[in-house]
Amino acid sequence: MENIVEKRAMELYNHIKDCDDKKYKILVVDDSKTFNKKISDALIKLGHIVTQSYTLSETKELIDKKFFDFILLDLILPDGEGDELIDSMSDELRAKVIVLSGDNDNQRRNHIFDSGILDYFSKTNPTHMIIEDVKNLLCVIEKNSSINILLIDDSAFMRRMLRGILSPKRFNIYEAKDAQMGEIVLDEEDIHLLLLDYEMPGMNGIELLEKIKKDTKYLELPVIMLSGNDSKEVISRALKHGASDFLKKPFVTEELLLKCDLQVKNYINVKWIQQKEKELAVALQNKKDAEEHKSIFLANMSHEIRTPLNAIMGFVDILEEEEDDKTKLNYLNTIQKSGDLLLNLINDILDFSKIESNKLDINKEVFLLDELYQLVRSLYNPMVIEKGLTLNTIIDPKLPKYFNSDFLRIKQIITNLLGNAIKFTSKGGSVTFELSLTDDRKYVRFSVKDTGIGIDPSNHKKVFELFSQAESTTTKKFGGTGLGLSISSKLVALLDGEIGIESEIGKGSCFFFTLPITEIDMKNLTYHKKEEKKRPDIKFNNHILLVEDNKTNQQFMAIILKKLGLTFDIANDGLEAVEFFKTNEYDLILMDENMPNMSGVEATKVIRSLEREQNLKYLPIVSLTANAIKGDRERFIDAGMDEHLTKPLNKQKLTEVLDELLNKETIVLEAEQELKGREFNEIFYSMMIGTISAIDAGIEKENFNDIIRYVNFLKIASMKYKYKDIFELCLNIEQSATDENIQDSIKFVAILKKEI
Repeated sequence: MENIVEKRAMELYNHIKDCDDKKYKILVVDDSKTFNKKISDALIKLGHIVTQSYTLSETKELIDKKFFDFILLDLILPDGEGDELIDSMSDELRAKVIVLSGDNDNQRRNHIFDSGILDYFSKTNPTHMIIEDVKNLLCVIEKNSSINILLIDDSAFMRRMLRGILSPKRFNIYEAKDAQMGEIVLDEEDIHLLLLDYEMPGMNGIELLEKIKKDTKYLELPVIMLSGNDSKEVISRALKHGASDFLKKPFVTEELLLKCDLQVKNYINVKWIQQKEKELAVALQNKKDAEEHKSIFLANMSHEIRTPLNAIMGFVDILEEEEDDKTKLNYLNTIQKSGDLLLNLINDILDFSKIESNKLDINKEVFLLDELYQLVRSLYNPMVIEKGLTLNTIIDPKLPKYFNSDFLRIKQIITNLLGNAIKFTSKGGSVTFELSLTDDRKYVRFSVKDTGIGIDPSNHKKVFELFSQAESTTTKKFGGTGLGLSISSKLVALLDGEIGIESEIGKGSCFFFTLPITEIDMKNLTYHKKEEKKRPDIKFNNHILLVEDNKTNQQFMAIILKKLGLTFDIANDGLEAVEFFKTNEYDLILMDENMPNMSGVEATKVIRSLEREQNLKYLPIVSLTANAIKGDRERFIDAGMDEHLTKPLNKQKLTEVLDELLNKETIVLEAEQELKGREFNEIFYSMMIGTISAIDAGIEKENFNDIIRYVNFLKIASMKYKYKDIFELCLNIEQSATDENIQDSIKFVAILKKEI
């Protein structure tokens, strides 16, 4: 049964992820043309089919003539009130209604909810929040079609009422009139939530709860206990025996729905996380040592290559913007192509699965061999001149004009071979690149010959092995990873060719590879043209802190930030960043990661701690680092950063992130405005009982994942209901659990309980 439940949870999780693919016919009813248009445009952007209406009479006609999956209905219209329309609807049609109202009358809200509508959103919230709420609701409705809820209550009236409330939410409802029948349903069906009556003849709710919780397959099953008695003793007994939450009869419809949504969501997330944890544990056990070594190697390679590449490509972009001379622009274009190529190669090299399983993508296309030849000359001639070498390039006039293969992969192979040749050849020597036909005219031969140090014949096979070079002294003298020739060998094989070497110590080397000539469809010619880059012209008026230890990248970023209208200070490492933060006011921090003295992650944690201790304004922190392997983004976000940008820098992405973080109104600021004179919300209070109990259980077991998971719900809910103090306490609890500091978790939860 447990495996079935876990499988079901995974199916539900995937269902939730893909819910945006479901498209609906939606009627939006609101007399405000501006508000109506904003809601409608947002839904249309999501792919839904939207019809707009502005009056009650027009709405009635549309409902009579057309089918709609959902109806977004304003209550105050020029020719009447939406309540009248809701009262006149059938139960089926009423279950499609999502009310949008600026009326804060709780009695009216409860009455409308009790009538069987789908949901009720307040128009006092910002429009973007309403749009997000509607979007999430449609997603939840799609998800709920796969959720099974069991109602166990001896009252037929109560079961009918519960069914009437839950059915509009599209849940699958199962019923049982007593505990014995409930046990049968639990055994036969995959139940995701149990609503259980406290008092029943025969076996009561507590006895049934105690019995099923002894079975491990029901241990995670969420249970909401229902009772007319809400004494502390009754609530405590229910929670102690395994209930996830408690609800007093008669209950508020909206409260019941919120509790059900919360428990179902938590249950699915728990099962999914447990499944992923099991899979991860097995994978780590099998490959721990190998993955650790490769992770260190790839992380270092990523950082060391991307850091200088960030400055190279960045300054080229700047020069292109300011240059009008066509010849110079052509040179810059060649540099840019080289940088783009190098970045593509890095991305391939850093991909674990491609290195381990040889599953590098091969995309064959028709191109001009002369284009490849000319590209090599333009890219490498300046390099050999700088080192004092001679570059000879030879192309066989008998070669076919067009060639069908992977242009990018061939460039990657040639890049590796030419790079090695230049590196291992002393000043005054020469490097020769030649394109020719084999004797049988069935293959193109690509060769790179140098007058360098040469390789002993006994090591010819070794140089193509992963992470290897001919001699250990070679690495010390010339540097390098020993990865390029291994990747080249694999690429040649994937291109249906062969690679080889001719070399002796002191007599230079010749690396060559041959690729087959295939018949070409002349209609499929491909040319490699540089695409125009979109350059956003957004300007800012903010003061930020740039944390970067590389002087070249400091210069480059200074130019970029000035062009964006930003003023800034520069810190050379994490320690300086913390000191700047203590003594200056900033709107945002751009944080590097690999720095001396203190890393970006460590500096971020210190800054977040100072914010909490000194009750300072929350400061957005964006990582801007050469760390770009799988898992880096998650690591930076978990440390307290708001966004992650990689080097080489994408200026358009930088502008978008800055625009989002510097120019938006934050939820906390909105909360400060709306909290004045506001009463504590009873629905929010009752909704927190089970969640705080779950946090306490996590603290008791020192299960930091559970603490983070449940406090995250409270954090989101406190933002929605605009409770700033609770939101900040949730941030403290979340951080203490992230730091695995159980004492701080206990302290902040105690403060939270007093606050509530």
